[in-house]
Amino acid sequence: MSKTAVTISPDVRPEVATFALQVEQTPDGTDATGAPKFKTEFNVITKGRDLDTIKEKSPDSILIEQTFGYNKPTSPAGFAIAIPDPDEQVIIFNAGLAQRFRSKATQLLKAVDSDGNPEFQPVEGTYDMQSVLNEPLQRRNLSPTEKLERALTAAGLSQDMIASFLQQAAAQQKGN
Repeated sequence: MSKTAVTISPDVRPEVATFALQVEQTPDGTDATGAPKFKTEFNVITKGRDLDTIKEKSPDSILIEQTFGYNKPTSPAGFAIAIPDPDEQVIIFNAGLAQRFRSKATQLLKAVDSDGNPEFQPVEGTYDMQSVLNEPLQRRNLSPTEKLERALTAAGLSQDMIASFLQQAAAQQKGN
């Protein structure tokens, strides 16, 4: 069944995302006759660097690649257009709210002052998050060192190699 998302209102905009199903078979010993056994895993990969890398290195491992579309609300009125069922609207809203709640609580707990001490002060009973949920989410930009560490980790380097690169980067920054 093929359906194409069509924008029918300025309150929604079409969004697309490409996914792929990858199969990986890894040796898993032998059976009673001595024939090799394999463990099969299926992974869903989203379009981007990971999928491009997999297609480059082992294109035969991609079984299915599909772009999916949906309408994304751009206003409160668009929510009813994108998701007409009121019960589903509540479910989707609550899922997003729960994610936002976890992000905000994590942000509160991880905040540190200039000396590196936690800023959060626990309260007696339950901390009311209502006002915090209404604040815009604060995104913390990664430092160049954190970006380097993330890239080296993603490249699959050992922790020793990553530590060595980070030390070299720190020494180079001190020299500048």
